[in-house]
Amino acid sequence: MTGFLQVFYSFFSGCILALGIQNEFLYLGSPFLGLISLIPLYLALYKTSSFKRAGILVSIQITTVHVLSSFWLGNFKDFAIFTLGGTTVLYLIWGYFLGQLLYCPFSFFKKDLITKNHFFSIPCRVLYFAGLWTLIEWYKSTGWLAYPWGTLIMSAYKWSYVTQIVSITGTWGISFLFAFFAAVVAEGIVKQGKKVSKNNSYTTVLFCCIALFSCTIIFGIGEYHKKKIPIDFIETVIV
Repeated sequence: MTGFLQVFYSFFSGCILALGIQNEFLYLGSPFLGLISLIPLYLALYKTSSFKRAGILVSIQITTVHVLSSFWLGNFKDFAIFTLGGTTVLYLIWGYFLGQLLYCPFSFFKKDLITKNHFFSIPCRVLYFAGLWTLIEWYKSTGWLAYPWGTLIMSAYKWSYVTQIVSITGTWGISFLFAFFAAVVAEGIVKQGKKVSKNNSYTTVLFCCIALFSCTIIFGIGEYHKKKIPIDFIETVIV
């Protein structure tokens, strides 16, 4: 994969995620787009060859999501240079360092190990990617400077059976689920055409992904259709 194609994949990933969350074209967003949005980014990271380039790729992806999903920040007239311009610069810098962190398992587990029956290479890449992406979205959404818009969580609104899991994991369970799915699918795309031992770990990871989604949906169906008990009185604070 050429450098230009890697950049395109990162930009395309950002565009898909921006369309997946609520926007002027899809008012309630698209869970499907959110689910597949990180696949191009994962493929770009898999094919890149340095930490520096990985930083650039993730910086492009995160900044694209921010600009396309938060363009309205530019309507703050004289303050637009700070609201949209300033935050865009911060995302460019922040994404660069995040990209280098995300690239660690891709660098450590060399790409050719997949043909040598290295059992832990695929699980480590997949779990590390999904786990770190979840931490990124958590950090982005925490604290007095938090800005949780533009995350995988935002795209899941219409899938009621999937979102019920937040009663156990919080919204971060959805982030992990979607990122995990994207990583598994991307590894499957990479695996196509490669000569891999029958004992490779991809089958195990794929089974875990299917099982995780199945359990989530089964739990969601039960929670969604559970009899609701009305609450007569609640205490609220209006700020």
